[in-house]
Amino acid sequence: MGSYIYLNKSDIYNHFNRLDEAVQAFETSIRDYDGLTFLPDDTLICGVALFYKVGDREKYTSYVKQILDKLSDMYPCEFIDACRVVFECSLDSGNYPLAEKIVHKMDSYMLTHPTESKVGVKIEQLKYMYAKTINDRDAMLEALEKKNEYYEQIVSTLEYQRTVSMDEYLETHKHLQEAVQNEMQANRAKTRFLANMSHDIRTPMNAIVGITNLMEHALHDPGKLENYLSKMKLSSRHLLGLINDLLDMNKIESGTTQLHIEPIRLAEQVQQIQDLVRTQINAKGQHFTILTRHIRHENLLADGVRLRQILLNVLSNSVKYTQKNGTITLELEEFDSTASDRAAYRFTITDTGMGMDADLVAHIFEPFKRGEDSVINKIQGTGLGMAITKSIVDLMGGTIRIDSEVDHGTCVTIELEFAVDQKEDAHTEPLKLLFLSKDREWMQELEAAAKIRGMTFSGVTGEEEACKVLQRSKMDAVLFCGDFCHTVTAGRLREIASPDVLFLAVEDGGHGQMAGRLRQRGFQGKIDGPFFFSNVEKEVNRIRSNNDGETMGAGTSILNGMRFLCAEDNELNAEILEASLEIAGASCYICADGAELVKRFQAAAPGDYDAILMDIQMPNMNGYEASERIRNGENPLGRTIPIIAMTANAFVEDVNNSFAAGMDAHISKPIDMADLESTMRRLRHI
Repeated sequence: MGSYIYLNKSDIYNHFNRLDEAVQAFETSIRDYDGLTFLPDDTLICGVALFYKVGDREKYTSYVKQILDKLSDMYPCEFIDACRVVFECSLDSGNYPLAEKIVHKMDSYMLTHPTESKVGVKIEQLKYMYAKTINDRDAMLEALEKKNEYYEQIVSTLEYQRTVSMDEYLETHKHLQEAVQNEMQANRAKTRFLANMSHDIRTPMNAIVGITNLMEHALHDPGKLENYLSKMKLSSRHLLGLINDLLDMNKIESGTTQLHIEPIRLAEQVQQIQDLVRTQINAKGQHFTILTRHIRHENLLADGVRLRQILLNVLSNSVKYTQKNGTITLELEEFDSTASDRAAYRFTITDTGMGMDADLVAHIFEPFKRGEDSVINKIQGTGLGMAITKSIVDLMGGTIRIDSEVDHGTCVTIELEFAVDQKEDAHTEPLKLLFLSKDREWMQELEAAAKIRGMTFSGVTGEEEACKVLQRSKMDAVLFCGDFCHTVTAGRLREIASPDVLFLAVEDGGHGQMAGRLRQRGFQGKIDGPFFFSNVEKEVNRIRSNNDGETMGAGTSILNGMRFLCAEDNELNAEILEASLEIAGASCYICADGAELVKRFQAAAPGDYDAILMDIQMPNMNGYEASERIRNGENPLGRTIPIIAMTANAFVEDVNNSFAAGMDAHISKPIDMADLESTMRRLRHI
C-alpha cells in the first residue's frame, strides 16, 4: 500500500513542478513495490510523464519503449492513459513518428475492441489533437465524425440499459405484488385452517371428555359402557389422525420425510386398510368393495406405513363426502413394470359422493385447501390429507390423478412401483390348488399369478370337471368360489378326494361370518375377499396346524402364552400395556427404565422371555442405549432375542435410530395389539 501512495505523491509533485520531490517519491515507490498493491502499468505511465518533464532522456525513452511493448495487453483505462501520456509528450517534443505509431496502436485496439465506445471517444480526441497539430483538416473531420459515432453508441447503450432496467423493475414489481398477494392468500388460508383445526380438535376432545363423564354414571350397565367405549375409541383414533396430519405436514414442508423400505405383504396391507375403513363405512351405512386384478406379486419391498397412509387418506375423503347408502370401491390392479424385479400397481378409488368442481380439483393438492368449511357442514378434517398424499406419492416416484364431477362422485387413480421381495418369494409354498368358479377370465388371471408363485393351478367351471381333476390329480386344497360356496355340497367331492385335501370357501364379507353354515356344507376354512394367494397359504397352514383340522376363523392370538420383558416409565402406559397383553393371553414384567431392564435381562435364562418391548424416552438410560447394551452384553441371549421399540415418536429417523441400536422392529404408541401380533408373526416367520 505504501508504494501506491508514493506513486500518487510523485504524480502530484510532478503536477506542481516539484520535480526533485517527485523523483524521490517515484524511486521510493519502485523500491517498496511488492508486486501486489498496484499495476506495473501505472508505474510506466507515471515514469514517462515525470522523466519527460525532468529531461532524463534515457529513462523517458526506456519507459516509452516498455509502454509500446505492453499496450496491447493493457486494460482499457490503462491503455488510454498510456496512449495519452506518450501522445502528449511526442507532440510536445515534435516526435511525430512516435505520435503516428501511437495512432496506429489506437486504431488496432479499436478493431479488436469495437464495443469499447468510451475508449473510442478518448482515442478520437487524441487523434483530433494530432490532426490539428499537423493541420490535417480531413483527419480532424474524420476524428470528429467517429467521435460522434461512439457517442451515439454510448447513448444507444444507455437507452437500452435504461429500458432493460425499467423492464426488470416492472417485472420485479410484478413478482413482489404476486408474492404479497400469495402471502395474503396463504395467511387467510392458514387462518381458516386454524379455525377449522380449533373446531376439529375440540370436537373429538369434547366427545372424549363427555363420554368419560357419562361412563362414570354407567359403571353397572355393561351395554352402555360398551357403546361409550366404542365411541371413545373412534373419537381417539380421529384425534390421533388429526395430530398425525399436522406432524406429517411439518415433516414434508421441512423436507425431512424419508421412506422406510422393508418387506411387506400386499394382502396384509389391504386387510389393514379394510379393517381401518370398515368401521367408518359401516357407521355411515355405505357399501365398500375391494377388487383385485392381475395380482402376480404379493411380497414387496416398500414403506408399508406410507402406502397405507396414501390409500387411507383418499378413502377417508370418500367416506366423508359420500352420502348414506353410497358406494365406495378400491380396485387394485398390477400391470407391467419397467423391470423384471419390480412390480407396478394401479390403485383406483371411486365413490358416488358429492364430487368436486374443476376449480377445487385443480387446487386439491395444496395445503390448507378444503372443499367445504367444516364449521358449516360438520365434515371434519384438516385440509392437509391430499397435500400429504401427493407429497408421499411424489416421494415414492408415483403419480396421482383425480377425476370428479359435482353430484357424480370422484375417481382417484394412483400408480406406484415397488421392488419385488424375491427372498420372500423363494419361501412361497408350492401348493396344488383346484378352483371352482364360473368366472373364466378371473381364473386365467389366477393361473398366471399361480405360475409365478410356483403353484399348481387347475380351474374348472363345474362339479363334474372338479371330480375328474380330483380323480387323476392329488390336490392340497379345493377352493369353491362365489356361487359354488352355496350351491355345491362337499360330500361327493370329499368321497373322491384324498382325506388330507382341504375344502375352502372363497367369498367376500364377513371375517368368519356364516362359518357354522359353511362347516355344515363340508368346508374346513374360508378365504375372505379380496383374494390373495398368500391368504390361501395362511389358511392352509392354519388348518394343518390344528389337530382336528376343522376350526374356522382366526384361532387364538400368536401372543398367547408369550412372555415379554418391557421397559415403560409411565405408570398409566405400563398398566395399559400389561392389561392389553393379558387379554391376548401373554404376560410381562415391566421395568421403570432402561437400566433396570438391562440389569434384569443379564440374569435371564433361556425361556424366561420371548421378546423385549422397549420404550425409548426414559430416565437414567434410554431405549437406544439399553438395546445396545443387551446386544453387546454378557448374556448370549441378547444376540437373538427380538427387541421391539415402542414409542410415541413415529417418524422415519426414530425407526432408523431403533434399527441402528440393534432393535428388530418399531411399533408406534398407542400400541395396537394387532400391530404387535403382525410384528411377532414376521419376526417368527409365521
